[in-house]
Amino acid sequence: MQYSIWILLEGKAQETLKKIVNQLSIKYGGPAFEPHLTLLSPIPGKKEAVIEKANEIAKIVRPFKLTTTNVDYGETYFRSVFIRVNTSKPLIDAAMFARTLFGINSIFVSHISLFYGNVDIKTREEIAKSVKLPNLTFKAEKIVVTPAGGSVSDPKDWHHLAEIPLLF
Repeated sequence: MQYSIWILLEGKAQETLKKIVNQLSIKYGGPAFEPHLTLLSPIPGKKEAVIEKANEIAKIVRPFKLTTTNVDYGETYFRSVFIRVNTSKPLIDAAMFARTLFGINSIFVSHISLFYGNVDIKTREEIAKSVKLPNLTFKAEKIVVTPAGGSVSDPKDWHHLAEIPLLF
């Protein structure tokens, strides 16, 4: 089994992005999913061990602010259309600490997906241009462990196995 560690948005930012995700999934035939910033994925291993290490992350990483920037698009299914997130020092430090703790050497792309799908690149560009969003600011106050990655590729199966508050 594989897992992911997410940072969830809270309040108005989450409501705003969830509405957009749902609208795009209906209009373009992609799946609906919970907006999130993936701190690390995929993480192989046993659920208990992943949750234990996620708790270690939450003991070290303090809550911090995040700000979104522009809407963009990519070439992969899970990064079809997304909103970029400023790569602040606390965010980069959290991502690097998670990678070090789990022994995973991967590239961190600071973003929140808005649409998953196998549409062509021109359609992805059109979708990205159609999304009108103000820059959103939210606070990273907890991390979430979910089953994800190649072993659980359907977003309807991504449920919270653990929600862990970042300590103040």
